[in-house]
Amino acid sequence: MKKNNGNENVSETGSKGRNGFSAFCSVLGTIVCIALILLCFPVTLPRLFGVNIYNVETPSMEPAIRVGSLLYVIEEEQNEAIISGDVIAYHGETGDVITHRVVSNDTMAKEIVTKGDANEMEDPVPVKYDRVIGTLRLHIPFLGIFYKFFASLQGKIICGVALVASFILMIIGKK
Repeated sequence: MKKNNGNENVSETGSKGRNGFSAFCSVLGTIVCIALILLCFPVTLPRLFGVNIYNVETPSMEPAIRVGSLLYVIEEEQNEAIISGDVIAYHGETGDVITHRVVSNDTMAKEIVTKGDANEMEDPVPVKYDRVIGTLRLHIPFLGIFYKFFASLQGKIICGVALVASFILMIIGKK
């Protein structure tokens, strides 16, 4: 035991316990903060460079692109350059975003015939050039599940709470 001002007894192990707890809080807070930042990179950083990001919700492109995949689509400036075999994202008749493979590109009619890999027949309505969003550049399996969750209100609340908790832990770690 160590004497403090000659009146109080302070245990050295208590002091070490507090330092260990502070270090633990600081490390845990830092890890949570870094994890949140890393989780945000795949869905925020590409957007800064004009990449559109989508989540696959139907099995029409399986097995090549599975449900729950995250898609990175680059806007296509010249739809005439799209060729058979490319995968494009486009606005469907009801406004939803569809990702299918190009069967043919009729540059005279300015429309593209598409087909989902898992579908037996071509899509019944060709895609007009003005509905084309762009071509698929990358897809990451399962990452779309996280994207969908974090884009929801519940996911945003959980991220916000985790971020505040990480800062509180880091503050506790400093004291």
